[in-house]
Amino acid sequence: MRYKQVYLDWLSHTPMPKDVFDELRDYFVERRGLPGALHQWGQWSKAALEHFIESTQEILGTKKPIRFSIGPELPEISKPILLSPIESKKVRRAVAKSNAEVFEMKMKGFEFDLEQAEIMLRENDVELIIATAADMVTGTRQPVEKLAKLAKKHNAKLMVELSALIGREKFLFDNLDADLGFINGLIIGAPCDLIIGTEPDQSFPLPLAAAFYKVMAHINDELDNKINNLKELEDYFVKLINLHLEGVERISGEKTVPGIVMLSFKGVPRGALSLAIDMQGIAVWAGDTFEGKIDELAAMGVKSEIAESAIRFTLWHDNTQDEIDYVLRVVPSIVERIRFETRKKP
Repeated sequence: MRYKQVYLDWLSHTPMPKDVFDELRDYFVERRGLPGALHQWGQWSKAALEHFIESTQEILGTKKPIRFSIGPELPEISKPILLSPIESKKVRRAVAKSNAEVFEMKMKGFEFDLEQAEIMLRENDVELIIATAADMVTGTRQPVEKLAKLAKKHNAKLMVELSALIGREKFLFDNLDADLGFINGLIIGAPCDLIIGTEPDQSFPLPLAAAFYKVMAHINDELDNKINNLKELEDYFVKLINLHLEGVERISGEKTVPGIVMLSFKGVPRGALSLAIDMQGIAVWAGDTFEGKIDELAAMGVKSEIAESAIRFTLWHDNTQDEIDYVLRVVPSIVERIRFETRKKP
């Protein structure tokens, strides 16, 4: 079998599209002037930054202010935070830096437990809820629209992480009815992050703002076709992996965003499988460490024997059927070999 390289870990890191990178050279090399500086270069940069802000707002479907940033920034609050247990480490680090008391939301299977969330809101005078629109482990679409209604009912603000939706679902942020939003640039191929609902930093480096906008514009171009292709590629992969192998279980809720596929291979340790297919040029995610549990799956109540055999395959617009065919040739034989070796052990 000819060795190929297939990248299926897009939710850990996505490289910048090459055509966007080529287009940005002028901003990183030729353009001068901090936005707002009084000379002509500064005034040009200020006008350009305002253009990137307005254009990004249009793509995201929001009239709220937006702020290009490095990392998430939480609003000033004096009361508790209600945090979902499936938030990204980047968001959790920001929460840990705050001085607010933090309560953890519970899960009901693969979705937020809204009844328990309302009890927490009522009993703890919560000021801010932080929740992801789609979790980045199983791809399950979360009921953030219903959570927004609960937040308003109890005079709390809702901050939604949108990273897993970008390029996978068409949405208008203002229709989510959330107060704040966050996009992790690392996941979409941008060199900075974005906060929705916070006033812009008028001195933010223009090249980074330009890069974020242009990456979003690249993703949004012919997005319907890209989403349909992702769905078709995912269906093809899931159908054929189940034809080639027994004992494969998909881990997810009923509604998922396309291109995020968490599979458990019965009796196969995730670390051994991940390393073996990595040796064949296929990059997947099997947790941040091979030791211990995957916290998000534990929070969803996934049985330990299923979680310990779970691998996440993430597909993106760049992946092809030829790449998936290679994965389908490689993975089943490795799974069967590991199962055979496991059965041989006394």
